[in-house]
Amino acid sequence: MTSRKSSYQNRSKGFTLVEMLVVIALSSVLFVLVLKPLTDSFNLVTRAGSQIESQAAARDTLTEITSDLSNAALVYDNSSTSAEVNLWIYDQSGNPALTTLPYAKIDIVSPAHLLDQTGNSQSIDPTTGMPIYPAGQNQVSTPVAPGRVITRYFIGLIDNQSGADTTANKQTGMPVNGSGGYNGYNNALAIPNGSDNRTTLYKAVFTSSIPGGNGGFIPNLDLFHTVNAAGVVTDTEQGSMVLNDPNFFYDDSLAGPSNDPSHKQGDPFWGLPGWQRVAQKYGMPTTTVYRWENWAAISASLMETAKSDAVAANRNDDGSLQYCSVTNVYGVNDTAVPTIHPLISFNPHAVVDEAAQPNATSASGDEVASVAPALFTTKYGAWSLNYTVEVFRANTINGGADDALANPGGYYQYYTDAAGANHIVLQNPVAPAVPSTLPDVGPDVTANGLFNIAQLPKVQIAFTPDPSTGEVNFAFPQWATLGEVGARQMYVPSAVNSNLTSSIGSRYLLLNQLPQTSYSVGPFSSGGSQTTETLNNYPGMSALALPSASVSIVPGSERVYGPDQVAGSHYGHLTLYTRVPSLTGVIGPNEYRINYTNLPGFNPSAPDPRLEAGYVEFDSQNDTPDLQNLNASPTNPLYAANSLPTWKFDSGSGTYMFSDPVEISYQFQTNLQTDAVQVSYATQNRMTVSIDARIYDPTSTLPEQSNLVQSVVLTNMQR
Repeated sequence: MTSRKSSYQNRSKGFTLVEMLVVIALSSVLFVLVLKPLTDSFNLVTRAGSQIESQAAARDTLTEITSDLSNAALVYDNSSTSAEVNLWIYDQSGNPALTTLPYAKIDIVSPAHLLDQTGNSQSIDPTTGMPIYPAGQNQVSTPVAPGRVITRYFIGLIDNQSGADTTANKQTGMPVNGSGGYNGYNNALAIPNGSDNRTTLYKAVFTSSIPGGNGGFIPNLDLFHTVNAAGVVTDTEQGSMVLNDPNFFYDDSLAGPSNDPSHKQGDPFWGLPGWQRVAQKYGMPTTTVYRWENWAAISASLMETAKSDAVAANRNDDGSLQYCSVTNVYGVNDTAVPTIHPLISFNPHAVVDEAAQPNATSASGDEVASVAPALFTTKYGAWSLNYTVEVFRANTINGGADDALANPGGYYQYYTDAAGANHIVLQNPVAPAVPSTLPDVGPDVTANGLFNIAQLPKVQIAFTPDPSTGEVNFAFPQWATLGEVGARQMYVPSAVNSNLTSSIGSRYLLLNQLPQTSYSVGPFSSGGSQTTETLNNYPGMSALALPSASVSIVPGSERVYGPDQVAGSHYGHLTLYTRVPSLTGVIGPNEYRINYTNLPGFNPSAPDPRLEAGYVEFDSQNDTPDLQNLNASPTNPLYAANSLPTWKFDSGSGTYMFSDPVEISYQFQTNLQTDAVQVSYATQNRMTVSIDARIYDPTSTLPEQSNLVQSVVLTNMQR
């Protein structure tokens, strides 16, 4: 009995295998139940931390940029293609490719601070290229004087080590790694493969001029290139600095000027502070300085480079990149490249379908009850490229005789084609067509402001937008259709006088007529040596005679010159006449009356000149000879009290000569009073800063995003 009991007691002191397995299983279940929430909580805390980082990065970056923009003395236009930023990427086969990021760079000139510059240093104003201070002046004297530095915000690769461009893009350099291989953009946080060279937002502060090797200031050739008058890169100290270069951050060219006698290009003299540390970081020699090294030395990242990215690529549902075939701005066709867009941008403020405001709807001072405005203005100026201007014409005038009026709601559209040429087309509002497929109904304006003579018959309307001021101008000088810059329309005084005996019974002329008349010049005596000139010998026509347009004169724009009607030594010599109100009963000497537009009752099929636009009437009283000149002769002609003089006295030769002709200039317009102007544009007067801070969570590799947008008013935009 004793041995059996002892054996039983020994067996009861341990656990069986089954018991152990049960305990282990239960412990595992309990461990999972406890650890899973802990792990999830840790991941949530990590992601929350990334979200907080993202929000802080967006807020801090936006605050810094908007502060610089709103306080800037000047902000450069960033809407051109040359102001874009290059981003070197990989195509689907892993080969180098190049795309550009629009609105991913902006240059700001900060205001100067008191005594931060001196007259002795002769620092150069980056906005004008001139010395900031006159000799002896050593402090800022204007409320917002430009400082001597430019602040540049831009998106660039985190590693910008660069070498020679081996692609067809023919750029000044391309990113490479330490062994010389290509090192374009790749986000290993999003797709963990290959190298990791993401982008970030940089801030760089630099001057537009630097001390030269022999004293004085030269363009900043440490960072930029200079070109000659033909636009060819020369890098000389005398050239013009190129501020906008999309490839500036990857420029593998030697820093410094090409013609400095003291220091050759690439000499360490042209290195900016910190460039040697950059060279050592990438294993480059410290005896030669490259422009990309200088840029890396002065550019500070505003983002956490270990976990962030400043661009994003379009991706498929499975996270893989979407590829497309494109031709970049350098004319290189890439068959399969990812579509990249910046997460940080500096966009001009977009305005869509703004109703431009007329400068006036009446001109009582010009004796015109109601006129078409010659100038329309928008709320903002400094338009970027690709703006559109539309002129809507109501079907309420002339019974629909106008081409635009025949189509109710039809409108004229102004656009610029790919070659930079401007056009005006007539659009159908029901089914608008591609503008380039429609015939041009506007003037073909040459560089000197003349209309193409051959195209005059087709002109239905004429206007020119001014993107810098935000104005749409309908006024043109009358010489634009004559074919000669600055030309005046001329009329023979005797022909004007002869109209007194016509059925109209007044001395008048019509500006829609352009008589090419022979006019005698020289001694008034028939026995003298006379010559003739042909008046109005112009290849074009009067603006008021344009066959397809409704033309009127801009009130108050005319200048009427004629022979002086006041008896005396200046009689018959050219003088400026004075306009009298339309209700004036009697027109006196050296005065005129004019119709700016067709008056009520005008019938185009049976026109009465007195109701016609361009009717100019002079003193129409009957003549009475001056009592001092009753004995008239070629050597002693009469003063006419009311007629336009036909002679003048030349004090130099002591002889009587033919008088000067009537000469008239004016501005014309082709819009109607009921026309409405609508403009869509992007203005550089307001900058929309968008910050999409994207911080990648290290545990989930998912990005945490915070997007902030703010519109900033720019008071000093470079135009």
